Amino acid sequence: MSSTENNREEPAVAGRYNLIEQISVKTGIARDETSFGTATVEEGSGLLVSQNLMLEGIDFNLMYFPLKHLGYKLVVRTIAGIYASGGTPSALSVNVALSSRFGPEQTEELFGGITLAAKKYNTKIRYFDLTSSLTGMTLACTAWGSREGDVPAARKPAATDLICVTGDLGAAYIGLQILERERRIFESGADVQPDLSDFQYVISRQLKPELRTEVLAELAKAGIAPSVSTVIREGLASELLGVCKNTSMGCRLFYEKIPVDSDTYRNAEEIGIDPVVAALNGGEEYEFLFIAPVAMAGSINKVNGLTMIGYLTDASEGCLLVTPGDEVVELRAQGWSW
Repeated sequence: MSSTENNREEPAVAGRYNLIEQISVKTGIARDETSFGTATVEEGSGLLVSQNLMLEGIDFNLMYFPLKHLGYKLVVRTIAGIYASGGTPSALSVNVALSSRFGPEQTEELFGGITLAAKKYNTKIRYFDLTSSLTGMTLACTAWGSREGDVPAARKPAATDLICVTGDLGAAYIGLQILERERRIFESGADVQPDLSDFQYVISRQLKPELRTEVLAELAKAGIAPSVSTVIREGLASELLGVCKNTSMGCRLFYEKIPVDSDTYRNAEEIGIDPVVAALNGGEEYEFLFIAPVAMAGSINKVNGLTMIGYLTDASEGCLLVTPGDEVVELRAQGWSW
């Protein structure tokens, strides 16, 4: 579960994504994305558009979230969809609503993080605006980008296609749990000084995520063209179930193949959380999930930072998780459900 799970109750109508789909059907408002972690493609122009909204108390807690890191994360969250769609971000528009408790210095700190991320990912801030708020801080960002060269027609995913992910998973959620634990201790009035030195990796993955654009570059160089790619925002299980739903496929996901960093393992065990469960359901990783032909397995193995974790099946076989003991169970999402 992502940080959104701290305070937001999921809509009772069978999950967030089903509710979005229901609204789309009833209103005629189209959703052009292949999945929910990609950018919208403007027909005929090749222009990619990705949008993001962050609400104080829902998506972030300023008791432990530095404003500079928050601005940085806003940009990363927004441009991730452009990269997942095979494009490169080029421009940003930022809108910020602030309550009276935020002064000029804090606002400048927030925009310092926004500009730092824009510079890191070679993206220009073309427009920004400030307005007042009665409910704290609200952040909205839109990114524009494009794909280089001719874009080949998307290949339909097929059974035996490989499921691949970049980087490692679960760290952001474990980092959130550590931060929330320290917040509760502070609010209890206990005279205890927090020592977070042993949790720096997982906390950094929560507060200042980075995109593995170098892996995308290696994929392109190796000539690997995924039939589907998306961003892991709401947890691996949720994103994979979304891919299967949108492509009318099933899947087999292998528990032991899911990449989890050694620091994440250690920190998760210290606080009594199964690290792979965190990887499946944690979210806010901003890693990329790819579907690629099994014939590309040799090339995929040569790409640093990319792990094969399962394969697609016929929809009739369902979405399944294979446990370390070779038991097969239904894959479920404990975060945002479908």
